[in-house]
Amino acid sequence: MTLMMMWTMFKKKFLAVQVKNSDNKTDSKEESRCPRTSVASNPVDIVPEERARLTARGKPRPARRTDSEEGERSDTVTLVKTLLANLSGKGYTLFTDRFYTSPILASELEAAKTALVGTTRKSRQGLLRPIKDTNLQRGELIFRRKGNMLALCWKDKRNVHMISTRHTAEMVTFTDQKGREKSKPACVVDYNKNKFGVDLSDQRLSYGAFEHRTVKWWRKLELHVILMVIVNSCILYNKVTGKHLTTSHFMTVICADLAQSKYLKPRPSPSGLSRLSTGNHFLEKIETEVGKKKKQKQCVVCYLRGKKLTGKVWRKDTSYQCSECKVALCKMPCFKIYHTKSKIAS
Repeated sequence: MTLMMMWTMFKKKFLAVQVKNSDNKTDSKEESRCPRTSVASNPVDIVPEERARLTARGKPRPARRTDSEEGERSDTVTLVKTLLANLSGKGYTLFTDRFYTSPILASELEAAKTALVGTTRKSRQGLLRPIKDTNLQRGELIFRRKGNMLALCWKDKRNVHMISTRHTAEMVTFTDQKGREKSKPACVVDYNKNKFGVDLSDQRLSYGAFEHRTVKWWRKLELHVILMVIVNSCILYNKVTGKHLTTSHFMTVICADLAQSKYLKPRPSPSGLSRLSTGNHFLEKIETEVGKKKKQKQCVVCYLRGKKLTGKVWRKDTSYQCSECKVALCKMPCFKIYHTKSKIAS
């Protein structure tokens, strides 16, 4: 028997004895003042709702806050209503992300004649259990409706929880940017079309995210700021040039330009060999002639090292070469040996 099992049995016995002793105890002052409401003497006289609020020792249990009380005390609901200001009550539709969207906010905005559409967290108070805990296949959805409020869970790559007061649960077929036909709920399509600000920024940041968990918080903050600069630069670049580069492609172009920048002067090698100097030495495919599937050449490093070790002609073909030296080399380790060692055969 483990220590955890012994401790569990001890707690059960200890609490049972304590509850039994507390039921047998009577307070003389309490009986004299209010004999009909004593918990120990007359437990039957307690109303069922009141008994549910008592703990095992007969002490009152603190009441939980209801959804309405939670909504009245919620800072997010107050913030949204304050930002709407004069726009409330004019029939506008508000699109919010999961930080703000809740059934309480949807009810209060509907009373103010303002529609709400947005993603939400599955842990929000007011959502039914079938919406929170469900096992769906990709493309399936489950929804519940209360008046004009629609709450649904749709499975794409992961579960997407939505709340809307202006949509139904119908599926809409559309064509994406790659020309493929897809089917999504109408509220999801409308939300993707009209979302702006923080949610769209987070979406663009996720495409090229290279953040990792770390104890050093400043490192994560630094990488996040760099990624924000890259995303903003990509937006400005596309706007000025009229191109449509994605964030990931834009990052690749920046890295390639920085590596081949004319301002980065190559470091001269001590031996005077150009192949040992740091410059634009990169692996590239050997150009294939017309009518041939691929072209291969003999690796220089394999030839020199093989001849020294065996005393015979050693041949190994490769499809790669150095872009600067135009010498055929294997990927590993010949490319590294050729550009780091002065004596290749040693």
